[in-house]
Parts: sequence; C-alpha cells; structure tokens
Amino acid sequence: MAKITKELLLEKGIPKHSKLGQVKKIKLSNLQLKTSDLDPKLFSQLRQLEELDVSGNLLTEIPDNLGLVNLRLLNCADNDMEQITSLNQFKNLEDLNCEDNMYLTICDTYKVMYLLPNLRRFNGKDITSSANHLRFVNSRKLMSLITDFWEKKYKAQVSEPPAVAEIKAVAKDFVKSAIAEVKYGPNSLSDYTKWRVEMIAKEFVASLLKHENQVSSESEGSEDEDEAENTDVLKSSNRRDSQSSVAVSSTRKTRLRPVQDTTKSERQVISCRGEVSQNDTENVSRKSMRIQHGKERLTAPMAKQENKKGNSVAVKKETRTTKRDCSATPIAVSKECIPRKKSKYKESVVLEPLHFLQSHSRDNDPEDLTTQLWACAFEPEIKNSLTPDGGL
Repeated sequence: MAKITKELLLEKGIPKHSKLGQVKKIKLSNLQLKTSDLDPKLFSQLRQLEELDVSGNLLTEIPDNLGLVNLRLLNCADNDMEQITSLNQFKNLEDLNCEDNMYLTICDTYKVMYLLPNLRRFNGKDITSSANHLRFVNSRKLMSLITDFWEKKYKAQVSEPPAVAEIKAVAKDFVKSAIAEVKYGPNSLSDYTKWRVEMIAKEFVASLLKHENQVSSESEGSEDEDEAENTDVLKSSNRRDSQSSVAVSSTRKTRLRPVQDTTKSERQVISCRGEVSQNDTENVSRKSMRIQHGKERLTAPMAKQENKKGNSVAVKKETRTTKRDCSATPIAVSKECIPRKKSKYKESVVLEPLHFLQSHSRDNDPEDLTTQLWACAFEPEIKNSLTPDGGL
C-alpha cells in the first residue's frame, strides 16, 4: 500500500483546501518515504506548489516528471541521495537544501548549480556569484578547449566543408576522446569536467550537422528557384508569340474590309457637319441682332458713368503696373528702399570657448540633481583685454 495518498497531501498541505491544485506548501518529513512512494501522477496535481519538504526520509533520488513547475524551495536534507541531476526539472527552483546526504560530492553540487539557472541559495548559503562564474566563464573556457581539440585532431579527417556523413562517422569517437583528453580545473572536479565536456562536445557536433543541413537546403532551394525562373521565361515567351499571332490576324482582317463602307461613313459625316454649320450660323445671327438693339437703348448719362468707371479702372491699372515694376527689380529695392543697420564692429567677431566648467553630484550619485552651479566669473586674457567681449 502506498504511503502517500491524496488525503495525506491535503492533510499536510497549506493552505487547507479540498483540491490539490490550491495547495502551496507541503511538509512530508520523517515519514520513512522511499523514491517509489513519490507518485508522479499524484504530485502532478500540485500545480501551485511552491515549497516541498521531504527531509529525514530514505530517498535515493527525486523521480523525473513530478510536474512541480512552480516549485521554488526544496528541502531533501538527511536522505540517501546518490545523484541530484534529476532536479533540472524544477527550472524555477531558488532555494535547495541537500545537507547530510553522504553519497553526494562537490561535483554533484556543481552540476546542480549549472542545471538550475534561478538557484540562489544552496544549503543555506548564497551561491549567486559562484553559480554565474560556473555557468558562463567555466563553460566558455571548456568550449574553446573542445573547439581547439576538434581542429587539431579531427578537422583534417573530414573534407572542407565537411559532409554530414563524415561528421556522423567521427562524432562518437570525437566525443569519447574529448572526455578522456580535455582537462580543466582541479582533480576534485574531474567528474564534473567530464560531464560538461561530454555535453559540450555533443552540442558542438549538433551545431556542425545543423550548419551542413542548412547549407544543403539553401542549395536545393536555389536550384528550385532557377527551375521556376526557367519555366516562367518559357511561359512568357509563349504568351508573346500568341499575342503577336493575334495582332497579325487582326491587321489582315482590317486590310480586307470593303472600301464602300468607308465612303458611306464619310458621306454621313459630311452631311452631319453641313446641318450643324447651318444651325450654328442661324443662332449666331439671332444673338448679334439682340446685342445691337440693347446697345441702342443705352442713355447718355449711363454712357458718362461708364466713361468715369473706365478712367478709374485705368488709374488703378497704372498703380498696379507701377507696383509690379518696383517689385520686378528686387536688386534695386534691396539697395535703395531697405535701410541697412550699421554693424557695431567693423569686422565679424568669432567667439571660441576658453574655459569649461564641470560640476559633481553629491557622493558621485548619477541620480542626485540637487548640486547646482550658482555663479561663475572669468577675467579676460591680456591679449583680449581691449575687446569688449574679452570676459564673461
């Protein structure tokens, strides 16, 4: 019979709730639990669990796929843990306690520090700086050593650029020999170094294979594009041939039309033009007669007013023409009409900076804006003492 049940988890869980999905903390310490008692199907229901305490039991490892995606604190101290690499499933883990596990070594500690990117505390100590050094500096150095090892021992065995089959043929031997020959760090971390070298060597081979696959796919794509372009050229040439044949046939048909149709159409156009011209002449004669009768009805005073208006219009036109004549000569206006201001000095003055001011914030704080420059004065130089702008 299983030691861990749903009822036990609800009893030990905080806050008290009827559903496992609402539990955030569980304490299962000192229950003589084994690894087989941790059922992944049951623990996967604890979707909101953030803290888990399984200290003081008989666990040899943490099972995979527990499904605790929100777990932030894990206490598995005082157990029989042999390896803790399965903890990489808890990507959000920040605090881990693995004290009093006699089978764990410092290499296991380094593995956990590398696998858990958000881990900040290990066995009650802050490991932020050492974990960052391990994840970045140490990994970069090992990557350079493995790259040099490939270039010295295996680059000459493959063609340039290497084919996919050639890379796969030497991949296993390359990883195996890299684990044996690449050395870095103290002997106490040799197990961790071999573990990381194997991981990096496999990633290096995968990157080579990915690059070659991309190159081959690009070459195939270019060939397909060339074929598509050739087909498009053939189609366009066929369309042009068909269009030219249609145009030739249409010209032939127009040439074979009878001449009688053209003469008929010309006669109809001439007759229509004759009718239109007669109607237009009649309308024009009627309008001219009306205009003449209207002019005779005008009286003498109206004629005088029209003469006065004509004279005023002529005067306005003259004034406008004079204005236009003045504006038509912009050079003359600029010289005669616009007065120039007399310059203060005979020559233009060019100022250059002689002194620079630098103010500091309080305690060199970039966010401090209280320190201000109130006033400043400079004496003029001797050679510039005669000029009016010699000083500030």
